[in-house]
Amino acid sequence: MMKNKVNIIGSLISEIMIDDALDLKKEYRKRNSSMEKIKVPNSSVNNYVNENWSVSRELKKDSWLEREKKHNFKLTDDLWAIFYRMGYRELASSLVKLPYGETDDIIKKKQVDIIAKDDETVLIVECKSSLRRGRRNLQKDLNETMLLKGEIAAGIKSHYGKEFKPKIIWVYVTKNIIWSEADINLAQKAKINVLTENEVSYY
Repeated sequence: MMKNKVNIIGSLISEIMIDDALDLKKEYRKRNSSMEKIKVPNSSVNNYVNENWSVSRELKKDSWLEREKKHNFKLTDDLWAIFYRMGYRELASSLVKLPYGETDDIIKKKQVDIIAKDDETVLIVECKSSLRRGRRNLQKDLNETMLLKGEIAAGIKSHYGKEFKPKIIWVYVTKNIIWSEADINLAQKAKINVLTENEVSYY
């Protein structure tokens, strides 16, 4: 395990984690909405309307626009909001791409969608969503996660210090994806928890 890679992971985690109560509430309001919202100059409104944005509020110089979140972003935001309601008071503000390997001098990176921490646990969550229900091969994703687990755990320890010894829980959350038996077995072998939309709806 390369020490510098662990330090990079720790630094990336520290850059995106929110623990301020007011900032968390602000982020929660944004995540808990089914709409994404932006403010743009009035001169640019037509460009956005062509991309399915609609005007929700027009000001003197700017306008607020909104549109339905895409299915993959909505899944991630819904999960973020659930963890907040469950009492996690330190959460990542955005997805993060963590280095896990190198091939031909190209650093491989793995996207992590949600990191959530309380006093005893750290959740590392990847979200996979499809617009229409169907099968999807997750072998590549699961194998990448398996390769990265040790370094993420070390990065978490480098960020929070040796005194914090959390239970690190790995989770794949999927929507409209039918898991194959082989993928389920691989997830179990890698100690990765699997949640589908059926379990998420419970929360």
